[in-house]
This record gives sequence, structure tokens and C-alpha cells, in this order.
Amino acid sequence: MIQLEVCIPVEVEGKYGEFYPGVINGLKSLEELNVTLLDSSHSKALVEFTLPPSSLRLPPKDPGTVLEPVQGLEVDVLISSSPGEPPVDHEQPSDAIASKLSAWWPAVVRKIGGSFVIVELMADFSSENAGPNEVTVLPNKRISVPHPSSLEKTDIVEKHQLRPRVHHPNLSVSSFHIHAIDIPDELAPYCKEPANYHHFARRCGLPVLITLAPDTFKPVSPVIKGDSETYNLKSRLLVISTDVSTINRASVIDNTFVDMLRQKVSILQQTEELSKKLVASRLNQQSPFVEEFLIPLDLIHYAIGAQGSNIRRASAIEGVLSVKLDRQTGNIRISGKTQDAVKNAKKLLDFSQDIFQIPKSYVGPILGSGRRHVQHIVDRVGLVGIKISKSPEDDREHVSFQLTGTQQAIRDTQLFLEFQVASLQELDRLRGVENPPSILKPKNATIPLEDISR
Repeated sequence: MIQLEVCIPVEVEGKYGEFYPGVINGLKSLEELNVTLLDSSHSKALVEFTLPPSSLRLPPKDPGTVLEPVQGLEVDVLISSSPGEPPVDHEQPSDAIASKLSAWWPAVVRKIGGSFVIVELMADFSSENAGPNEVTVLPNKRISVPHPSSLEKTDIVEKHQLRPRVHHPNLSVSSFHIHAIDIPDELAPYCKEPANYHHFARRCGLPVLITLAPDTFKPVSPVIKGDSETYNLKSRLLVISTDVSTINRASVIDNTFVDMLRQKVSILQQTEELSKKLVASRLNQQSPFVEEFLIPLDLIHYAIGAQGSNIRRASAIEGVLSVKLDRQTGNIRISGKTQDAVKNAKKLLDFSQDIFQIPKSYVGPILGSGRRHVQHIVDRVGLVGIKISKSPEDDREHVSFQLTGTQQAIRDTQLFLEFQVASLQELDRLRGVENPPSILKPKNATIPLEDISR
């Protein structure tokens, strides 16, 4: 699945001089670009071809207003290739793909009546025989899309289908500017996921293509750098744009991008390693096969689960003999044939809450854009939720995070918060901040909270 945010929008030239919306989403070389045609909504990928730059042009900037045509005006008119009702989505034969495409056809306005316009298409397709219902690449590297039988030389369209005639020249190899970013070997697997560089793409300036480099763009020998990193060039990212200012911005912030990617990977790896160590330590502990523990009364419904689902899951673990819950006291008693069975059942039921105070200046980076970072850790460790407070009167430098979930989920989230704060402190020290703020754990805190995890 392509990521439109790290692609370059283009228009692909058709057999009759019409242009179809698409994106450049990769490359084999600057002469061989991976181009994907989009549907009429410009949001869904339909079919991919390898095309040269000379088959493409840049789309115009959206004027934001409907064109007011006058007689004799040269325009482009958007015409769907669908002859009727769209095909069912789960079936995509070649004719179904063609029917979902739309193209900008060069035309001249002949007459205007209200919201309707009579246009004369400039393309000469009337003498052509109807070809097979498939989208293909012609020898001249234009694409051939079967047009509907209803398409006429003179047609009636609505005003919103018109735009001023685009005279952009087709692209060439020299239209593209490139900046290469060598990725340390340990980060290479994480560069296969485009979501890891969406933020970087926005900072460089859209539209921009960020893609893994093909072998033709990699040096023949490892790159030697002074940061003690190994660069055997398993992965190299290419930042490609038709705007040189985008490439200039990429060259300024590329090191920061690699540093932040390294921090992200380190957090994920440490969380996974801690989970493995906790599991291993529990396996080595000697304890009876009966365990009792208390959970707060206001969290009992989490332990029970929807219609008793958590209790049933714990009871269904192999080796568990019984799970008993006292709703009045919050006491849970688990008995089993093995220590592992009892411990695994407890993991599902041992819910609690904890509060940590995060420096206010670090809350934004920790939450992430659209609170994506904190939602990621909530989903990853299975936390029930995180609530955030407004600053208490006696401490305006911190913001309180209340964590609700199993003990394991809270520990994993605490690790994430502490590591993220430590990373941000280190960045502050590099900026010259002598005493960057630290994370606090308040005692007996009673703070108004706002749910930020759902």
C-alpha cells in the first residue's frame, strides 16, 4: 500500500493527450519511475507502471475557485472513464480499473448555459477502433486507457469539471533534485515503513518523494563517518523533489531525523527487552500455586471485563484451577497446577493506577502530533488509558499523567515516559540547558484529569 504523503503528485499523459492523476511512489532509476494511477477521488491506488519522466507533468496548484468560462476559452475538462455504474470494489479486472479512472482532456468552450458548458475536445479519437478493456503502456510510453463509448467530440459538462488549460511541460531527468541519507545498519529495518518518515517529509516541504534507494543509487563501498556508526549501506533513503528548496531543507535536518529515528527504535527495543526480562524473572521465581491480591474497587470492572471476558480468559489458561473474585473487597484468588499458570492469569487481572508528573515543556514531544506517540504506547502495551491533568496551583512546571491498566502495562508505560524524558533532557543539555526538568511521582495526588487515550 502506497503512502501518498511521501509521494510526488503528477499527471500521466494518455494516448490522446489527456492526463490522468497519479503519483511517483518509487524509482528504479531517474529514467524509470514507479508511477501509480489514482482513482477519481485521488485517494486510492489503482495500477502501477514504470514510466520515464517524459510521460509525466506536474499538476497545477489548486486555485480554490470554480472557473468561470467564456466562449472560446481553452480549458481542461475532467471526464470519467466509467461508462456507467462503478464496478464492485472486491473485483478489479483490467476493465474495472479503467472504469475508475478520470482524465483531464484539452478542450475549447463553445457555449455556456447556466451551470452547464458545451466543450469541444481537442483530441481526435473518433476514428480509433475500440481496443481491449485494459490499461497499457504504449511503445511511446504514453498510457492507453479505454474511453467510454459515450465520449463525444462535443460534450456537455458542468462548470466544476473545468480548469484553465495547463501548459506545464513534461518532466525530464533534470527536473528532479535528490538528497541521499545514509542510514546506520541497525536502523535499516525501520526505514521499510514509510510512516516512520511522514514527519520528516512534512518538514522538508510537500510534495516530496522519500523512498529506499535502489542499488543503482548506493555507493560500491561502505561510507566511513566519524560517529562510530556502521554504514554497510543496507539502507539508504532518497529525498526527491522538483523543488530545490525542499532538498535544501532535507540536507539541513537529515541528521536530526536519523537521531530521532534512533531514539524511537531504542525506546521500542528497551520496552521489548524489559518485557522479556520480566517474563524470564517470573519463570525463575519459586512461589506457591495459589496467589491472592487486591485491586482498587473502582477498577474491578476492568478486571472482570466485558460480560466477564477477562475472568473467562484467565480461567481458560492451561493449568488454572479457579479464579475467585470478591466484589466487596476487591480480593482476587487464583489457584493453579503450575506457577506459570497462576502468574499468567494474574497478568490479565492485576489492574491498578499510578500517577507521574511530566515536565510541561516535554508534554508536546511525548504526546506527539495528534497524540500519536502516546496512543501508540497505549495500544502497544495494552494500557486501559492515560489521563492528563491541568497544572496544579503548587506546581506549574509539571503536568500529571494518570496511568490505568495492568501492572505490566503501567511498568512498560513508565519505562517509555522515563526514557522519553531522559532523551529530551539530553537534547536540552546539548542546547545548553544546565538543569533540564525531571519526571516526578507525586504522593497522594488528587488532580482533575482529562482522558487523552481514547
